[in-house]
Amino acid sequence: MNDESALLTEVGESFTQTLLDAFPGQACIVDAQGWILAVNQAWQTFAADNGAVWAREGERVNYLEVCERATGEGASQAAQFAAGLREVLSGARPRFELEYAGHAPQERRWFVAAVTRFTLAGRLCLLVFHHDISDRQRHAEATRVDLAVQRVRNEVLLMEGEADWHKVVGCFHHELRTLVEFHMCSIQFVNLQKGLFGAYNSSMSAAEFQREGLNSPLTPSLRQVVESGQLLYRRSRREIEQFKDSIPLDVKCVVDVPFLGGTIAMNSTAENAFSEGDIHVLEQFAGVMNEVYRRLEDLKKLGQAESQLRQAQKMDAVGQLTAGIAHNFNNMLQSILLNLELISAKAPPKLQAGLNEATEEGLRAAEMIRQLMIFGRQQPAGHYGSFDLAQVVENTVDICRKTFDRQIALRAEVARELPLALGDPTQVQQVLLNLCINARDALKGVERSAAHIRVRAGVRAAGEAAGCWLYVEVEDNGCGMDEATRERIFEPFFTTKEVGRGTGLGLATVYAIVRDHQGQVECHSAPGEGTTFRVLLPLGDQDPELGNQGRDAIPRGRETLLIIDDDRGPRQTMVRLMRELGYTVLEAADGGKGLEIFRREGERLGLVILDLSMPGLSGGQVLARMKAQAPQLPVVLCSGYALPACQFEGAAAVLQKPVQAAELGQTVRQALDQFKESDAG
Repeated sequence: MNDESALLTEVGESFTQTLLDAFPGQACIVDAQGWILAVNQAWQTFAADNGAVWAREGERVNYLEVCERATGEGASQAAQFAAGLREVLSGARPRFELEYAGHAPQERRWFVAAVTRFTLAGRLCLLVFHHDISDRQRHAEATRVDLAVQRVRNEVLLMEGEADWHKVVGCFHHELRTLVEFHMCSIQFVNLQKGLFGAYNSSMSAAEFQREGLNSPLTPSLRQVVESGQLLYRRSRREIEQFKDSIPLDVKCVVDVPFLGGTIAMNSTAENAFSEGDIHVLEQFAGVMNEVYRRLEDLKKLGQAESQLRQAQKMDAVGQLTAGIAHNFNNMLQSILLNLELISAKAPPKLQAGLNEATEEGLRAAEMIRQLMIFGRQQPAGHYGSFDLAQVVENTVDICRKTFDRQIALRAEVARELPLALGDPTQVQQVLLNLCINARDALKGVERSAAHIRVRAGVRAAGEAAGCWLYVEVEDNGCGMDEATRERIFEPFFTTKEVGRGTGLGLATVYAIVRDHQGQVECHSAPGEGTTFRVLLPLGDQDPELGNQGRDAIPRGRETLLIIDDDRGPRQTMVRLMRELGYTVLEAADGGKGLEIFRREGERLGLVILDLSMPGLSGGQVLARMKAQAPQLPVVLCSGYALPACQFEGAAAVLQKPVQAAELGQTVRQALDQFKESDAG
């Protein structure tokens, strides 16, 4: 009998075994030299299941030697445990514990090993205990993953714009690296329709990602993952090369996990490096990327909506300011143009050319004011009805062909049997002319033999926009515009043309007319790639109606007129004109004085010319008081804004300043004659 057997016999072999078997984990007794004296049943079972050689019957096993000679993945931990055993044996410490991983091929496992000194029959021994803590470790690991995922999710919730995206990516990579060992991890956004993708990986900054964008050709593996929605794990270099992807040679395995907008790709320089647990962690991060993708899409749409709202608010504010300025200009032009007509009638022939030129310039200024009025929504909507858009397009292109450089290829492409549009054909033609002129000017610098302008018209089906629309596109292959320019093109007086080449009102007028038609105008352009303007118009359902009005010579009269206007210049010019036409004219500088003259003169007055916008009593208030006392008296209203007469009950007519002599004389004569006819009847 050897010493060990004698020792166990002395204390009772049966009792010792009973104590060992009572431990829930693997337990053994080791003597001072490291030899295993006894093991429990759990130890025997574990050894048999895992191919170990612990205490086979008839063999002696030295635990210290086994630990110190260990090789492979767990060698460092085995050596650390052997050192702990020796420290306990030497008395350097009473107890030693070590947590370690003991993963099996199909399962991730963790253990805690503990060593305690004790005396057995007067001799120093060690009790070695191994306990499986895999459940506890899995729970702790799951908690770590949940916390990491939640930290990324918190960054997602804090996103206020697309610019915050790089913060999410930074957090994503940091948290993933604390859970999984990898060489590189990329977030890859995929556009299947265009066959492109863009990658953001741990070695790239946000600025670099933004420059790269979705510009790389889609790889076969990425297409498979995104189209199937299933992860793809290439465990070896051989499997990687089967897909013919351009992946660095030092990468030995890659796993791609899909999310809504692409995949998360993680690689390693070792083959078969990722366990099921690692891939499960990546799948949880992919779930967060679904949220990121939705958030980015929402923020993108919100950003577009906010940009459109800011643009609309800015344009509305500019429109109000523009309308106010235009009103004042109209009053000035009223006086200038009428005075020019009065002077021209008496001036010698040598002065006529200069006067005519001044009148033409004044009329051009009046046309500019009308465009400003349209932009500021102070111009009436015009004659709305159903009209033939195809005919308007053909007429516009024909005008441009006759006036543009003939080397510019100008082509119209109109869909067959185009439905009628709803709106004012004259204003729509103005829109098209402005866009065509803008396109022509954008062709400066383009070789004339290559320059072209295309005007297309067709139907835009539901789904692209709410309802069904007619569209007209004007496309050129000119210089194009950058984003900063595109944001300002519809502002009044904004122009990129040389001084004297444009007023900056063309596109502002386009915007205003299309808006008043309840339509939309879109612009797509890039430097060096040309520009396309698209105008959307509602469908019509009535036959087009067009009318023309003639104008006779200025009639004269002998009645007494009262002119009420707070603006001295236009008032005195109208007084002079009407007196030269034979009328007796009284004048008042405000509504109160005008009412005094009206009450004093009584039936002597044949007609009142009344300005609408005055301090104190407005023209509308003066009109109401006059009509209350003399319902039949004709009153002609004048305004810097174009307003229909139906808005003012009792008004004989409403004229927009600047009023030319012929229009004012005809309107006054017509109102007086109608008053006489009704009075005679």
